[in-house]
Amino acid sequence: LGILKKLSYLIVIAAAGLLDWVIIKGMQLIGQSADIRTFYLAAVVCIWLILNEILSILENLTRIGVPLPGFLAALAKRLKQQTDNIKEE
Repeated sequence: LGILKKLSYLIVIAAAGLLDWVIIKGMQLIGQSADIRTFYLAAVVCIWLILNEILSILENLTRIGVPLPGFLAALAKRLKQQTDNIKEE
């Protein structure tokens, strides 16, 4: 199951990169300046996935009883609240 999750991550990142490419090509077709090196959507997706994995790791450490430093526990709590708020919207 973990391998399928990682493969799905790669598919989502590839789709975001493809969408970036389509947007850049579309901008070039209508005469707007677009740099091929700017893959913003793919970068945002990668950062979101990385943060999601970090949050998952911190939650799992807490569940098995590993004491987290105060700042790390507060950060994990804040990240979880923010992701829950985004899911509700």
